[in-house]
Amino acid sequence: MSRDLTSPSWAAQKAAVIAEALPFIRGFHGKTFVIEAEAAIVADLSAKRAFAHDIALLRLVGMNPVAVVGDEAAAREVVDLINQHDIKAIGLTGRDAHCIRLANCEPTAGGVGEIAQIDPAVIHLLSSQGYIPVLSPVSIDRDGKPAMVAIEALAAKLAEIVKAEKLIVMTDAPGILDSVGKTLHCLRLREIEAFYADGAIAASMQAKLPSLLDAIRGGVKSVHVIDGCVGNALLLEVLTNEGVGTTLLAEAGTDFLEQSRRYMADPAA
Repeated sequence: MSRDLTSPSWAAQKAAVIAEALPFIRGFHGKTFVIEAEAAIVADLSAKRAFAHDIALLRLVGMNPVAVVGDEAAAREVVDLINQHDIKAIGLTGRDAHCIRLANCEPTAGGVGEIAQIDPAVIHLLSSQGYIPVLSPVSIDRDGKPAMVAIEALAAKLAEIVKAEKLIVMTDAPGILDSVGKTLHCLRLREIEAFYADGAIAASMQAKLPSLLDAIRGGVKSVHVIDGCVGNALLLEVLTNEGVGTTLLAEAGTDFLEQSRRYMADPAA
């Protein structure tokens, strides 16, 4: 069935979508977002294409996305997909310009090295020249051999170092879940720390939380854990009021999200 482009209701719906997005585009112009795509997202071609499309669009409207993708092969594919939208992307690993350095210790039992330092210079340089950096979590150990870095730790530490406005983690779950499988939609640091300490977080989510909490403590304004299998999940999370997952905040007191929306909607606020 074809759409009636002259229909007032159809036009009103489209206009409402654009109107809702505009304050967010204005409020986040020039801001850096670190966006982590977990293995389940980049393993699915349609989700990977949507991820690349949404990142390209964020760059097009003036934001500075930095992507972190689970392995080098997937990162190269994401770079190619972003470039298809006439937006410049470039792949990086920790070996490039020694931007990720590991601690002088043996890798953990899982074969994952501990991050000692991230040099953001190459990230800032690429972003300033209009490129979208796409990092894969590979670095060099103390013997000069390739070593993996935990993707959660890399994305969180990178978001802290580049002073990101947001860290967005795209998973195949609807957000951070509690122990009975219910999505926790918006939590401040003290609340999520209490949930974590009480064991009230789903087991599948517990490994993610330490890095996310470190990002909040390190100054990242908000952390989002979203369902990357939802169509255009990234745009929905960044450019709409509702979002599609869990938001973690450091701020206490009045409603931070509502304050932000009022600020972005009213330049005089």
